[in-house]
Amino acid sequence: MHIVEEPYDQLLADLRTGDIDVLFSVLRRPDWATDVTETMLFEEPYVIVMRPRHPLSACADIGRDQLADYDWIVPGLSTPRYLAFERLFASARKRPTARVSTASRGLLRLLITTSNRLNLLTRHEALLEEKLGVLRIAPTRLRLPRRTYGMATRANWRPTALQQAFLDILIRNGQRTEPTDPPQGTTP
Repeated sequence: MHIVEEPYDQLLADLRTGDIDVLFSVLRRPDWATDVTETMLFEEPYVIVMRPRHPLSACADIGRDQLADYDWIVPGLSTPRYLAFERLFASARKRPTARVSTASRGLLRLLITTSNRLNLLTRHEALLEEKLGVLRIAPTRLRLPRRTYGMATRANWRPTALQQAFLDILIRNGQRTEPTDPPQGTTP
Protein backbone atom coordinates (compact mmCIF):
# COMPACT_ATOMS: atom_id res chain seq x y z
CA MET A 1 0.00 0.00 0.00
CA HIS A 2 1.28 3.45 -0.93
CA ILE A 3 -0.25 6.50 0.81
CA VAL A 4 -0.07 9.88 -0.92
CA GLU A 5 -0.97 13.22 0.69
CA GLU A 6 -1.58 16.08 -1.73
CA PRO A 7 -4.16 18.85 -2.25
CA TYR A 8 -7.57 17.45 -3.22
CA ASP A 9 -7.45 18.70 -6.82
CA GLN A 10 -4.14 16.88 -7.42
CA LEU A 11 -5.43 13.67 -5.82
CA LEU A 12 -8.60 13.82 -7.93
CA ALA A 13 -6.51 14.22 -11.07
CA ASP A 14 -4.31 11.27 -9.98
CA LEU A 15 -7.41 9.16 -9.34
CA ARG A 16 -8.94 9.98 -12.73
CA THR A 17 -5.71 9.12 -14.58
CA GLY A 18 -5.23 5.87 -12.67
CA ASP A 19 -2.14 6.96 -10.72
CA ILE A 20 -4.05 6.14 -7.51
CA ASP A 21 -6.98 3.77 -7.07
CA VAL A 22 -8.81 5.16 -4.03
CA LEU A 23 -9.10 8.66 -2.64
CA PHE A 24 -10.06 9.05 1.05
CA SER A 25 -11.16 12.55 1.92
CA VAL A 26 -14.04 14.86 2.58
CA LEU A 27 -16.61 14.09 -0.11
CA ARG A 28 -16.53 16.92 -2.62
CA ARG A 29 -16.55 15.48 -6.13
CA PRO A 30 -17.13 18.26 -8.66
CA ASP A 31 -20.21 17.81 -10.88
CA TRP A 32 -18.00 17.56 -13.97
CA ALA A 33 -16.09 14.50 -12.62
CA THR A 34 -18.77 12.05 -13.78
CA ASP A 35 -16.15 9.30 -14.09
CA VAL A 36 -15.69 9.25 -10.29
CA THR A 37 -17.91 7.47 -7.76
CA GLU A 38 -18.04 8.46 -4.08
CA THR A 39 -19.03 6.32 -1.09
CA MET A 40 -19.84 7.95 2.23
CA LEU A 41 -18.10 6.49 5.28
CA PHE A 42 -19.01 8.82 8.17
CA GLU A 43 -19.86 12.38 9.19
CA GLU A 44 -18.28 14.61 11.77
CA PRO A 45 -19.47 17.98 13.10
CA TYR A 46 -17.49 21.15 12.85
CA VAL A 47 -16.70 23.13 15.98
CA ILE A 48 -15.48 26.68 16.40
CA VAL A 49 -11.99 27.07 17.84
CA MET A 50 -10.21 29.97 19.50
CA ARG A 51 -7.17 30.54 21.69
CA PRO A 52 -7.57 29.43 25.33
CA ARG A 53 -7.73 32.98 26.75
CA HIS A 54 -9.87 34.44 23.98
CA PRO A 55 -12.32 37.17 25.11
CA LEU A 56 -15.21 34.81 24.25
CA SER A 57 -13.83 32.05 26.49
CA ALA A 58 -15.76 33.49 29.46
CA CYS A 59 -19.09 33.05 27.64
CA ALA A 60 -21.28 30.02 28.32
CA ASP A 61 -23.09 30.09 24.96
CA ILE A 62 -21.62 32.14 22.12
CA GLY A 63 -24.09 33.45 19.55
CA ARG A 64 -23.67 34.18 15.85
CA ASP A 65 -23.50 37.95 16.34
CA GLN A 66 -20.69 37.57 18.90
CA LEU A 67 -18.78 35.33 16.46
CA ALA A 68 -19.20 37.91 13.70
CA ASP A 69 -17.36 40.50 15.83
CA TYR A 70 -14.08 38.61 15.27
CA ASP A 71 -11.86 38.01 12.27
CA TRP A 72 -11.87 34.44 10.96
CA ILE A 73 -9.30 32.30 9.18
CA VAL A 74 -10.76 30.45 6.20
CA PRO A 75 -9.33 27.97 3.70
CA GLY A 76 -9.73 28.19 -0.09
CA LEU A 77 -13.08 29.30 -1.51
CA SER A 78 -14.22 25.93 -2.88
CA THR A 79 -13.25 23.81 0.15
CA PRO A 80 -15.87 22.11 2.36
CA ARG A 81 -14.63 24.06 5.38
CA TYR A 82 -15.12 27.40 3.57
CA LEU A 83 -18.59 26.35 2.43
CA ALA A 84 -19.40 25.43 6.06
CA PHE A 85 -18.20 28.90 7.14
CA GLU A 86 -20.50 30.46 4.52
CA ARG A 87 -23.48 28.35 5.70
CA LEU A 88 -22.82 29.32 9.31
CA PHE A 89 -23.24 33.01 8.49
CA ALA A 90 -25.67 32.78 5.55
CA SER A 91 -28.65 34.10 7.51
CA ALA A 92 -26.70 36.23 9.96
CA ARG A 93 -27.49 39.90 10.42
CA LYS A 94 -23.78 40.62 10.54
CA ARG A 95 -20.95 38.98 8.57
CA PRO A 96 -17.49 38.44 10.06
CA THR A 97 -14.30 39.44 8.32
CA ALA A 98 -11.93 36.77 7.04
CA ARG A 99 -8.68 38.51 6.21
CA VAL A 100 -6.54 35.36 6.14
CA SER A 101 -7.07 32.39 3.85
CA THR A 102 -4.91 29.32 4.48
CA ALA A 103 -5.17 25.55 4.75
CA SER A 104 -1.79 25.30 6.51
CA ARG A 105 -2.35 23.76 9.95
CA GLY A 106 0.85 25.27 11.32
CA LEU A 107 -0.01 28.78 10.17
CA LEU A 108 -3.60 28.40 11.32
CA ARG A 109 -2.49 27.31 14.79
CA LEU A 110 0.01 30.18 15.01
CA LEU A 111 -2.53 32.81 13.96
CA ILE A 112 -5.24 31.57 16.32
CA THR A 113 -2.96 31.25 19.35
CA THR A 114 -1.50 34.74 18.87
CA SER A 115 -4.70 36.64 18.05
CA ASN A 116 -8.44 36.73 18.63
CA ARG A 117 -9.19 35.08 15.29
CA LEU A 118 -11.60 32.14 15.05
CA ASN A 119 -11.74 29.05 12.83
CA LEU A 120 -13.80 25.95 12.09
CA LEU A 121 -12.21 22.55 12.66
CA THR A 122 -13.74 19.11 12.87
CA ARG A 123 -14.44 17.91 16.37
CA HIS A 124 -11.61 15.33 16.31
CA GLU A 125 -9.09 17.89 15.05
CA ALA A 126 -10.14 20.34 17.74
CA LEU A 127 -10.18 17.84 20.60
CA LEU A 128 -6.52 17.00 20.04
CA GLU A 129 -5.58 20.70 19.95
CA GLU A 130 -7.65 21.29 23.09
CA LYS A 131 -5.99 18.38 24.95
CA LEU A 132 -2.62 19.89 24.10
CA GLY A 133 -3.80 23.23 25.51
CA VAL A 134 -3.23 24.98 22.18
CA LEU A 135 -6.83 25.76 21.18
CA ARG A 136 -10.21 25.83 22.89
CA ILE A 137 -13.56 24.72 21.52
CA ALA A 138 -16.00 27.61 21.71
CA PRO A 139 -19.19 26.82 23.64
CA THR A 140 -22.20 27.41 21.38
CA ARG A 141 -25.62 25.96 20.73
CA LEU A 142 -25.55 27.03 17.09
CA ARG A 143 -26.31 24.38 14.50
CA LEU A 144 -22.93 23.88 12.90
CA PRO A 145 -22.47 22.13 9.56
CA ARG A 146 -21.13 18.57 9.41
CA ARG A 147 -18.26 17.28 7.31
CA THR A 148 -18.84 14.09 5.30
CA TYR A 149 -15.88 11.76 4.82
CA GLY A 150 -15.69 8.96 2.31
CA MET A 151 -13.81 7.41 -0.52
CA ALA A 152 -13.79 8.05 -4.23
CA THR A 153 -12.89 5.62 -7.01
CA ARG A 154 -13.00 5.67 -10.77
CA ALA A 155 -16.48 4.62 -11.88
CA ASN A 156 -15.04 1.83 -14.06
CA TRP A 157 -12.39 0.68 -11.55
CA ARG A 158 -12.37 -3.02 -10.69
CA PRO A 159 -10.52 -3.66 -7.41
CA THR A 160 -8.53 -6.81 -6.79
CA ALA A 161 -9.93 -9.24 -4.19
CA LEU A 162 -7.55 -7.84 -1.56
CA GLN A 163 -8.47 -4.23 -2.40
CA GLN A 164 -12.18 -5.10 -2.26
CA ALA A 165 -11.76 -6.77 1.14
CA PHE A 166 -10.03 -3.62 2.44
CA LEU A 167 -12.79 -1.38 1.04
CA ASP A 168 -15.49 -3.62 2.55
CA ILE A 169 -13.86 -3.27 5.98
CA LEU A 170 -13.78 0.52 5.62
CA ILE A 171 -17.40 0.66 4.54
CA ARG A 172 -18.55 -1.67 7.33
CA ASN A 173 -16.67 0.31 9.98
CA GLY A 174 -17.83 3.63 8.56
CA GLN A 175 -21.47 2.50 8.67
CA ARG A 176 -21.07 1.40 12.29
CA THR A 177 -19.61 4.74 13.28
CA GLU A 178 -22.21 6.93 14.91
CA PRO A 179 -21.96 10.60 14.01
CA THR A 180 -19.67 12.20 16.58
CA ASP A 181 -21.55 14.08 19.25
CA PRO A 182 -20.61 17.73 19.50
CA PRO A 183 -18.86 18.92 22.64
CA GLN A 184 -21.00 19.54 25.70
CA GLY A 185 -23.09 22.68 25.42
CA THR A 186 -23.57 22.48 21.66
CA THR A 187 -26.32 21.12 19.47
CA PRO A 188 -25.67 19.48 16.08
